[in-house]
Amino acid sequence: MAIKRRDLIQTFKAKDESGREYTLQVYVDIIDAFTTADPNGEMPGVKSIFTADRDRVRRKGKGVYEIVGHRTIRLTSDDPNAP
Repeated sequence: MAIKRRDLIQTFKAKDESGREYTLQVYVDIIDAFTTADPNGEMPGVKSIFTADRDRVRRKGKGVYEIVGHRTIRLTSDDPNAP
């Protein structure tokens, strides 16, 4: 199955240890689920989190994240809808 597209499904705010605020965006890969009965079929795949600047974010636990890059930045969110 191939990835057809990546859809933005959620945004929320998180802060680093110095109080700087980041906007985090949750995306889901939409997978081609073609069948003869449904040639346009699709299904949700893997979710990914990025900053608004497109830096990859690793989820460490509910409300706890790390920006992956040159150095690791730890973020926390008190948003009740944050993954």
